[in-house]
Amino acid sequence: RRTTSGTFVRIHFQPTSGDGWVATCAPARRQPVEREQNHELDRWRQLFAHSSRGICMYDADMRLILRNERYLQLFGFDGDQISPGMSYRDIFALAVDLGIRPDGSPEKLCAAQASLFGSEPTTQQLGLSDGRTIQMTVRPAGHDGWVVECEDVTAHVRYERALHERNQLL
Repeated sequence: RRTTSGTFVRIHFQPTSGDGWVATCAPARRQPVEREQNHELDRWRQLFAHSSRGICMYDADMRLILRNERYLQLFGFDGDQISPGMSYRDIFALAVDLGIRPDGSPEKLCAAQASLFGSEPTTQQLGLSDGRTIQMTVRPAGHDGWVVECEDVTAHVRYERALHERNQLL
């Protein structure tokens, strides 16, 4: 059992010669705790790896801490092109160099995106050169930086556009 302080104790109940019971308590070995923590960490890794959204995290200096494979897929990056420690600006520069983001210099893009990285969650849609639309939601992660979720919303945007055009005809 786990105590209120977070430590684990093993409780052993044994009947007495009368009608009672004797309970003995001993500290449990840490192995089950470490095993459970490793199992939970593995679950988080699986969740992160299999998310349908591209997810990444930046530190307070706007340097990439981590990212999942879906993030790379959404933007067409190779796995070795984006790595922890890269600045937000360097990632935008790479996107411009590869033709993923055709709309200007990395400095202009970073300046336009700077307002996303504030103290409140914000969402913006980004148009990519291949015609897709990626919705990017930025959420503050305490004092440590930001979590960024990216989702391909191209089909939704096209549907809304077509619906709007139909409504205009009516």
